[in-house]
Amino acid sequence: MSEMISVAIARAKPDRVNDLERELLARVEPTRAQPGNLEFTLHRLADDPTSVVAVERWASREDWQRHLQGDHVTSLMAVFDELLASPAQIQVLTPLLT
Repeated sequence: MSEMISVAIARAKPDRVNDLERELLARVEPTRAQPGNLEFTLHRLADDPTSVVAVERWASREDWQRHLQGDHVTSLMAVFDELLASPAQIQVLTPLLT
């Protein structure tokens, strides 16, 4: 198994930015507490204040996939339709060098 990184960009509807931020911040601690989580941080795009970027580093892709099945993630996905201007973009990265 090798480490992996997930980068997700969520762009809120203009009137739902605070709601998106609240929902994402509520998932920080549950995500960080999961087995295999090495890092979970949230960032705002400098040129787009409606967009939040989540950077996650996991010990393995399997750990990340288990994370995606957790209640705190599935409940977030359930509210994305009402909060997001467009579907979230998720990219999975693997290191070139270790």
